Amino acid sequence: MTPEVPFDNRHPDYYSEWGNLTIQVRETYFKISDIKFWTHSEFFKIVAKENGTTVKDFEDEKAQRPTNAEARIWKLKDVEVNDFERLLWILYPLDHGKCQAKTSKDWEAILKLADRWKFRDICNLAIQKLASFPLKPVKKIEIMHRHHIKKEWVFDALVTLVEQDRFPAIEDTTILGLEITTQLARAREEARNLLLPWNRIRLGSLKDVICREFGLNGGLEEPASDWLAA
Repeated sequence: MTPEVPFDNRHPDYYSEWGNLTIQVRETYFKISDIKFWTHSEFFKIVAKENGTTVKDFEDEKAQRPTNAEARIWKLKDVEVNDFERLLWILYPLDHGKCQAKTSKDWEAILKLADRWKFRDICNLAIQKLASFPLKPVKKIEIMHRHHIKKEWVFDALVTLVEQDRFPAIEDTTILGLEITTQLARAREEARNLLLPWNRIRLGSLKDVICREFGLNGGLEEPASDWLAA
C-alpha cells in the first residue's frame, strides 16, 4: 500500500487519491495521473521503454524511498514547488477555460522544466507566450541560449541592440556570447552606414542588415509548430 503522506504536506490542488504517480518536491507531495508524462514527454517515453512504466532506475532524476514496489515516490532534485506547480497548470489545468500562467516568470519556470524533461509542445507554447512580454534584449537572448531556441525568436531584441546608442556592457556581452557580440558589432557598423543615402541600395534595409549579419531567415516567418533548434 502507498505510504501515508501527512495532510499538511499534500499539495492542495494536485494531490488526488485517484492519482497513480506520487511526486515529492521539497516537503510537498503531489499525486497525479502519470499518463501525460508518458505521452507528452520525450524523456519519459525513453524511461517507459527502458523500465516498463516506472522511473525506478533513473537515479539522476529521482531518489527511491524505502517502500514496496507498488508505492514508489519520485523525489525531484533541484526543483522548486512553485515551478513544478506551474508546469502542472499546463499538463493538468484546474480550469480548462483559463490559463493560470500570467507572467513572464510563470512561463520561464514552465519552459525550464518542460525543456528539462522534453515536453516539446509545452516548450513551444512557453516560447510563444514569452514572446508577448517586453523582455529586456539581453534577457531574451539569454533565454534563447539556455533553451536552444531559433535565433529568429530574438529578432526584436537584436534590432534594439543594433539601434541603441551604447554597445552592451561587458557583463552583458558575456551573456550574449562571442558569436552574437561579434555579429552585433558588424551589424551596428552597417546600420550606421545606412545613414548615408548612397549606401542604402547596397546595404538594403535595417532588417536586411540584421538578417545577413546574424544569419537569420530572411522572411522571419514564425515556425508552424517548433521554435526549438534542431
